[in-house]
Amino acid sequence: MNLQSSSLMVSCWVLSSLSLGGCGEAVRSAAPSSITWSDDIQAGMTYAKAFGPDLVFLLEPTPFGWTICVLDGSRDITALTPPLHGPNPRYIEGWHFRNEANSGANVGELNVPQERRDFIFSPAVGTTIQGPQSTASPTPHDIETISQWGRGVLVIDRYQLTDLSLEQKAHFVSMHVTITLTWPSVR
Repeated sequence: MNLQSSSLMVSCWVLSSLSLGGCGEAVRSAAPSSITWSDDIQAGMTYAKAFGPDLVFLLEPTPFGWTICVLDGSRDITALTPPLHGPNPRYIEGWHFRNEANSGANVGELNVPQERRDFIFSPAVGTTIQGPQSTASPTPHDIETISQWGRGVLVIDRYQLTDLSLEQKAHFVSMHVTITLTWPSVR
């Protein structure tokens, strides 16, 4: 073995050790794609914005606010955003921002998400993870797999509520949000 071939072998070993790919092949480590935008949303309004590889961010109206969805075709691929039981950040409802009696702001009396809503999404949801043949609950590994594929953050910058009378459930009139989505550059 000559010096030139020894150097080539060492170079290949160093490259593979650094996870930069093997020798003789181009390395394509794509950085994730990301988009951030802000918008005003009115009560009862369905809000949709296409992004990435044929995906749609959706705020679907509910009686008290909206549900955060990411659609892959007609499938909501945010459905396994934790926690799976109890108040989930995907559900944005006006009463989350009021105390139990609806007499003032929620200052921690109700254990529900507030202005920042983190969620996860992946096209694997409803197919290879929790698909039609699934018989068990998702595992922590499943949730991690989903979160590694896609993440979103919706921040409610300001909002207006109605039905602020005692013993009522407050709901939104409007909200101004900033949304950030991150997903792989290649699908």
